[in-house]
Amino acid sequence: MEDPPVLVSVAGGLGRLTLNRPRAINALSGTMIAILSDALERWQTDPSVRAVLIEGVGEKGFCAGGDIREVRGHMIAGRRQAATGYFAAEYALNLRIGTYAKPIIALQDGICFGGGLGLSAHARFRLATE
Repeated sequence: MEDPPVLVSVAGGLGRLTLNRPRAINALSGTMIAILSDALERWQTDPSVRAVLIEGVGEKGFCAGGDIREVRGHMIAGRRQAATGYFAAEYALNLRIGTYAKPIIALQDGICFGGGLGLSAHARFRLATE
C-alpha cells in the first residue's frame, strides 16, 4: 500500500499538512492539490483548528514545484482540459492560502520552487531555512 501524498492531522489547535512525496521532492500532484484544498476548506470553520502548518518530508526540500510529469502526461494523452484544470486548481489553492482567515505557517526547508512557492509564499508566515 502506498503512503498518502499528504499527511493531514490536527493536534493542539494546529492543523498540519505534510507533503509526503520525498522521492519526488514533494512535487505537487493534482491529488495533493485536492487533499490540501479539502483540508483547508474543512478547517476554515472548524474551531478546533486555530492555525495551519504546511511542511514537507524528506532531506532535499519542501516542494520542487508542480508535478510536471503529471501535466505532461495529460497533454501527451490529449487531455488538455485535465492539464489546464491542474493549474486552475493549483492557483485556486494559492488564492485560498493567501486569503485564509486563520494563520498559515509554511516551513520552506530546502528546495522550494514553482508550486512550492505558491503553497508557501502566500502563507501569512514563512520560515525559510538556508
